[in-house]
Amino acid sequence: IRNEVVVTEPVAAPNNSRAMVMEILFEGYGVPGVATGVDALFDYATRGGRSSASAAMVIDMGNYATHVLPIVGNRMYMNGVRRVSVGGFHIADDLSHRLGMAYPVHAGVVAEAATALRDKVCYVAEDYAEELGRLWKDEDY
Repeated sequence: IRNEVVVTEPVAAPNNSRAMVMEILFEGYGVPGVATGVDALFDYATRGGRSSASAAMVIDMGNYATHVLPIVGNRMYMNGVRRVSVGGFHIADDLSHRLGMAYPVHAGVVAEAATALRDKVCYVAEDYAEELGRLWKDEDY
């Protein structure tokens, strides 16, 4: 590989996993240089976060974990970072179990359906109180 490589990683990734990636890139592929960074912070900066607010909360949900990163003075406050061991896999798995109990005949396809349903229907409310108020007013809910 002739170009330098940017590697993203979750916040507080273990040093040994970063070292293994670096070893593979330098020794296995011969890259001239590597830059690493926290994926959630790259996304925050790309969306204009650095210019719009001096304080923010970045929530990064992966497949197996969710990280909460407080931003104070346009810098990540490392002592406030939290990892929650719940991710997209856990949400789909829970949904799969619930669907399996409701429709036991279709247990074989429930896991795939749950993942598709999670991806198509589930979202994070930008304003939780407003969303909850709208749901309570909905007669179908």
